[in-house]
Order: sequence, then structure tokens, then C-alpha cells
Amino acid sequence: MRYILLFFFCAGLFLSFNAQLSVGRDTFSVYENGKLLKMPLAGGLNFCNFSNIDLDLDGKNDVVAYDKTTNNAYGRFRCFLKRGTAGQIVYESAPELNYRFPKVDNWAILKDYNGDGKQDIFASYFGGVQVYKNISTPQAGLTFSLVNVQLQSVYNPPNPNSKANLLVSSVSIPAIADIDGDGDQDVLTFSQNGIMIEYHQNQSKELYGHSDSLVYHLVNSCWGRISENNCVMQFDQCPAKSPGQAMEPLNKTLHAGSCLMCFDRNNDGDQDLILGDISCNSIIYAENTGSNASAHLTDTTRMFPNYPSKNNTQRIRFNTFPCAYSLDVDGDNLKDLIAAPNTNGINFKSVWYYRNNGTLSNPDFQFVKDNLFQDEMIDLGQGVNPTYIDYDNDGRKDLLIGNNGYYLTNGTKAQLALYRNIGTLSQPVFSLVTRDYAGLSVKNHLTISPTTGDVDGDGDVDILYCDNYGTLHWVENTAGAGATCNFSIIKINPFNLTTFSSEGYPQLIDMDMDGKLDVMIGMRNGNIAYYRNTGTITAPSFSLVTNTFGGIDIEGSVLKYLNEGYAAPFFYRENGQLKLLLGNVEGRLFHYTVSSNLSAVTLLASDLNGINEGEQATPLYEDIDGDGKRDLVLGNFSGGISYFSSKKSVIGLNELMLSSGQFSNIFPNPSNGVLVVTVPEELSGKAYAELLNPLGQIMAVYELPDRTTEIDLGSNSAGLYLLNVKAALSGQLYQQTHKVILQK
Repeated sequence: MRYILLFFFCAGLFLSFNAQLSVGRDTFSVYENGKLLKMPLAGGLNFCNFSNIDLDLDGKNDVVAYDKTTNNAYGRFRCFLKRGTAGQIVYESAPELNYRFPKVDNWAILKDYNGDGKQDIFASYFGGVQVYKNISTPQAGLTFSLVNVQLQSVYNPPNPNSKANLLVSSVSIPAIADIDGDGDQDVLTFSQNGIMIEYHQNQSKELYGHSDSLVYHLVNSCWGRISENNCVMQFDQCPAKSPGQAMEPLNKTLHAGSCLMCFDRNNDGDQDLILGDISCNSIIYAENTGSNASAHLTDTTRMFPNYPSKNNTQRIRFNTFPCAYSLDVDGDNLKDLIAAPNTNGINFKSVWYYRNNGTLSNPDFQFVKDNLFQDEMIDLGQGVNPTYIDYDNDGRKDLLIGNNGYYLTNGTKAQLALYRNIGTLSQPVFSLVTRDYAGLSVKNHLTISPTTGDVDGDGDVDILYCDNYGTLHWVENTAGAGATCNFSIIKINPFNLTTFSSEGYPQLIDMDMDGKLDVMIGMRNGNIAYYRNTGTITAPSFSLVTNTFGGIDIEGSVLKYLNEGYAAPFFYRENGQLKLLLGNVEGRLFHYTVSSNLSAVTLLASDLNGINEGEQATPLYEDIDGDGKRDLVLGNFSGGISYFSSKKSVIGLNELMLSSGQFSNIFPNPSNGVLVVTVPEELSGKAYAELLNPLGQIMAVYELPDRTTEIDLGSNSAGLYLLNVKAALSGQLYQQTHKVILQK
């Protein structure tokens, strides 16, 4: 018997097998400005934290970006595998590994806390810090286990009863670093209400002689002897008090958010500081002329990385809240710099890369590019809304993609991008024509969500789009049938149609089969509005039937999304049955059937295929490769798209599940403490089981390394439990739940 406690973070991705789409992750080639993108479908990047980690256990430092996406949502990890030789910046996107990371919000920094050479995760948790241990093996692959729900610290070390949660504001990023040089990971963070930096020392080495513990004491509440307020750093600010008791000025302005990053810039054995603030547009670098035992910051600059020399490279500067990260990007074993914003702001060209052209003891950070990784992927700012259009009438579907805006100096402005299909009917290849198709940028919309169809019955395809208010506009094609599209007429609100809830996601489709195109519009509140065409084929008029089509309401978590849903519908007909794919704010995909009289819908799946590519999923489900089967293109709020084709579907396992209705079995049940779990041979080593109590809390997780695995439940009390058997295969997650009665 093999038994191990694990926490696989594709947990919660529920799949209804009989509603599964026969698609699997795939890719297609994309050109931008004549350049073939190396990872076009990596998913986009907005406001990211960056860390090194060996993702595929090949001995090379890869890069993971944690994209917080927006300020109020669960973020998304995006993985990049290092390829090429040392000194080269060649990466490959690994989207299947994104699912191996936990679901966290606000921030995530990877550091090796236990000295095993594997990077662990320090992440935000309700105003504090939680930690996930990296327990990856060649057999299990990339795997993490939750080891500390919330770090605690002794705030007054002489009094052991002064232990409390180690506080880190949810809009701040702490410095996780070995401050005292003893080999374990300490924490620097601003005090809850102050302008001084707290030093929480990890006592693992002091107490146990090793780094494999997370035991913290507040040993200095004024680390570096500095204060920072309103983007101004002042030196020698600490009164002569004992550790943990430094007083702060009474006239201080409370800290709203900051990011701290420590690194030994000049290899002198102490930690220097980079500080970013939510109210600042440039970072502050501070030099430590003290020691690792007693930090003393005495010199500072806003021109970094122009330090100590001046004006030799581009300074780090964003519209607001700039942060910096120290990691090896080019694989030469020297730490480079990445700078990125940590709040809503620049969402395109928002990853600034500075290569270290110096040495370990004398680094020389030189600006290379402002769009690291982004220049090799489709990244359209934020909020991607895709549809198809054959704009040149060559019989191949082109990609028409609206967005929620590129951030400019004075805010965001939405545009409509056109990617022409220059491939073949069976092998699509896309090339960017323009990011501002039809010149819609002049309308100063914050959102453009397009749909296409022959609105006026003149034989050519038109564009309808919703803006951020949910108002429907018409871009008329005057080219005529068979000609390349000519969109020179923009009709603002010609149908006098604005949805009940803002942020509309429209689709043109003949819902009632009367030969006229109706409009279905998903809304920010999670509902779908049905507007029936009560006009004619050539002179449409859209009348509201209902704001709550089918009673559908796909709001996200109240705590995270405040009753917002961002419903993005795609209706389609298959074998005479009207069906609906629906994306929502959490990135989930819902699947429904619709009754023939449009009066009822039936939910088939609420996490379709286990696919979640990031917040605000926008599905497009049509045949793009000419094989007569539908393929899935999926937009997300990070500004990118993903592609799942019918040619990459998982066949054998799907057929097994569909025919048998299950893929696992358990016995005996009731059990006296030993339970046998069986799975198909092809899932041996790929499956695991979660034991849940009646409250839905995970009590234990068991590997299932063999076709038949015996697991021990004996440490649990008698009662009713749920056993979730899960398996990940070809980027998809399968699940079956058993009720287990434990007797003693």
C-alpha cells in the first residue's frame, strides 16, 4: 500500500462526463508584424509577480508568472519553460502546468523555504501569508501541498503568548528573503498601520538547526532604520528602543499598499531593498551599508537600475504601483530584473526585462524590452472577446477580437483586432492585420464585444458590438456579397438597445427559427437577455423578451466578485438540439441544453472539461479546421486566448467513461478502516482520491499509483464521508464521487 498526503490544485474542477466536449488543448500559428510568435496561445499577462522554478524537473530554472488579473479576483499562474542555451531568452508556454498551482489571490512569490532545492509558494491569505510546499517528483510531476494556512509570528518575543497572524496587507507584497544569512526565509513587511518595515525573523535555524520550519518572531519593527511615506524615504528614523518596540510618528499617513523586494546587489552579504508604493510611479532603491545582523539603509535613488552610475539605462517607471523581481531570465546563473505594475494600469507591454550584463558582485542591469513573454503571444491588453469573420471572403474564418481596453496615459481604450487566416481550410494560420479594425478606437469605448452576421439581409456580414454600458452598436458592411468587407459606417445605438446590466456580450443567432437573426446578450450580473427580431430580414428591430433567459444566473463568489457574473454566451445547434456554452467571471465554462420552445434550459456541466484559463471566460465554439467538428477558442481577462481542437480530444478514456458511467470503484463499503479503490489501467499513477467530511472539508488525499490501491481510513472517526476520485489526463480532469460509510 502507498499512502501520501497531497493537495492537487486542479481540485474543484468538476466534470460532467456526459456533457464533455470532445476537444483537447491545441495550438495554431500566429504572425504579428511578419514575426512568427513562439507561444501565441500562452494566455496574456496583466499585473504579475515573477519567480524562478524548475517546472519540468529538468534542472533548468524556468519562470512562472502569477497574474493577479484584476484587483478583486483570484489570479492565474502562467508557466514558461526555459529552452535554448545559457544566455538565450527562449521560452515555451506550458499551459497544462498552470493547473498544477493552487488557487490564490493578490500575490504569490516562490522561494525555497526548506532547502530541498525546490521552490515553494508564499501567497496571500486574508491579510496574511500562506505557504505551499513543493513536493514534486519525476513520477508525480509538479505538485504542491499546503503546509501552513496562515503564518504566525511572536510580536513581542519575550512574551510567547504574543503570537498572532503575520500581517501582510492584501494589496501589498512582502519581501521573502534570507535577511540574516542563516539559510532560512525571513519576512519583511510594513506594519499594519505604519510607515516602517517590520522584520520577522524565521527561527528555524536558531531553534532546530535546519530551515525546514516556519517559526517567526518580530525582532525589529524598524528594519533598515528608515520610514517611507508618500513616496519619500527618510533615513535614521528609528528611536532607540528595543527590538519590536520602535515608535512611529503620530502624523503618519497610513500605508495603502507596497511591494518589497530584497536582494544583495553588490554581493557584500547584506540585503539591499527595492520598494514600490501604490501611490508612486517609480520604485525606490535603497542601499544597505549595514550588515545582515543590523541593516542600515543610507542611500537611495528613484532612477534605479541607474545605480551607482547614472543615466545608463531606462529607469523603472509605471503609471502606478511599480514592483521589481530578481530572477535569472536568460539562464546564465546571474539574477536579472523584471519590473511590472501591481495594480490596474498598464496591461500591455507591462513586463519590463533588464538583463544583468555585469557580474555577481557588480551587476549591471540593462533594459532589453518592455514586453517580455508578451511579444511572443497574443496579448490584447485586457478582456478578450473573440468571434469569427471571413472579412476577405476567401472561405476561411478570420479572427475578430474585441477587448476591454489597452491602458493608455489617461485610462483604457478598447479596440477591435483583426487576425487574417492565411493558412488553409484544414490548417488555420493567423496573421495580425490591425489592432484597430474599423477604426473603433475613436469612439473611446472601455469595452468592445463583437458578434457577426448579416444584420440587414444584403448578403454581406456586419458587426454588432456591445460597449461597457451594454449598449448595442452596428458597424455596417457596405461591400456587398462576395467582396472584401468595408466597414466605414458606424451606427451608434441604432436599435435603441441598452441592456439592464452593463458589460454586454452579444451573439447574433436565429433563436426562434423564423429566418431572422435575434440578439442574445450576456450581462455583467450573470444573466442573459433575449432580444427577438420583430422587424424584417432587411430592417431588423430588436424587442426585449426577457432579461433572465432560462433563469440562468452564473454569478461568481460573493466574497470575490460581489455578485458579478460577466456571462458570455455562445449558442449553437447540434443534431437538432439548441445548446449553450457560457463563460463567467471566475473563468468557468457552463454547458446547457435549451428546450425547443426556448422556455427552459438544462444544466449539463458547471465546469466543462475542467477548463479554466482565467477570469472572464469568453467561448467561441465553431469548426475552424474544416473537419466538420467544432473547436473551442477561449478568451480571458489577461488579454490572451486558448485553443482546444476536436483533433486533440481524449478518445479512449472518454469512451470508457461514457459507456460505463464511471471510471472508479470502491470496496468494501461500509468499511472498517481499509478501503480498496480501483481505476482503469490507463489511469494508474495519474489518479488520486480526496477524503471529505460531511462539511466538504478535505481530510486527506491519497495517491492511486496502481490499478488497485488499498488506502487506510483508520485514523478518522466513524461516520459518513465522501471520496472524490480524480484523474488528470491530457490536460483534462475527471472526477467521480463515492459515499463511504466508516464503521468502528
